[in-house]
Amino acid sequence: MVSREELLQHFWGISDTAETRTIDVLISKIRKKLNNHYIKTKRGFGYYFEENET
Repeated sequence: MVSREELLQHFWGISDTAETRTIDVLISKIRKKLNNHYIKTKRGFGYYFEENET
């Protein structure tokens, strides 16, 4: 599981806890391309990848 803060630090070098919706918008765009599969949200914690077995 990866938190929003960890993604901001790793990809954009943002290390403070400023409120930003950049990650949310990016995840939304990726989900649209993947038809809302694979990327899941653990509310209050972050994002994780889940491969569907169907």
